[in-house]
Amino acid sequence: MATGHWDSFKTIAELAGESSNQTIAEKLDSILSSAMEVIADTLPTATSEVLRAGAVAARYALETYERLDGVDEFSPSFVAGRLASAVDVLGYASYQTADEGILKLARTQPYGSVLAALMDGPMRSVDLAEKLGKDEPRTSKWLATLRENGAVMSHKHGRELVSALTPVGRLVVEAGWQDERRAPLQTSNVIGMNASRYDLAARPGPANVDVRAVPRISASGG
Repeated sequence: MATGHWDSFKTIAELAGESSNQTIAEKLDSILSSAMEVIADTLPTATSEVLRAGAVAARYALETYERLDGVDEFSPSFVAGRLASAVDVLGYASYQTADEGILKLARTQPYGSVLAALMDGPMRSVDLAEKLGKDEPRTSKWLATLRENGAVMSHKHGRELVSALTPVGRLVVEAGWQDERRAPLQTSNVIGMNASRYDLAARPGPANVDVRAVPRISASGG
């Protein structure tokens, strides 16, 4: 079911190389419009699994267009823009419906560190292991767990396995960063009216000095 929903994105990716042809460009426009209708119809009732599959399919199609050279008026760039919107919508929706498992996993080490490292972009397993300071077999095991939970996707590049964040994986990391940065006001390093360094009444007086209150004069002179 999850795959059948998003066959249109696979077709869009397959037609990428011909997108400068006006006839193909018009066909792509029609397919994209249908894909957007599917998204609108699917969002209210779809599971996180279905939405995540859609986000991955749309991301794959988008990356296909981003690799094109000589973007022209017949719209690989326009197609890419619409695909980017689809990725954003599906990624956000799948994040909002994600089960607690993926969110808990992202807050658990070493998985949080793996996800954070992949925010820099797709990486080979050997490079990721080096960045984490761990061995490759152990890193590959962590990646497998993250793939099973929909936070990471991997593909073969020659003999190497390259991994990247799924849209939902990226949103999970970004949400984690936002939560960490959203410290309570009373504990954050913010200048406040009651901060002793800016509140003269709260600051200790100098040693061996007789401190007296300044007499107040009313506006009426009394």
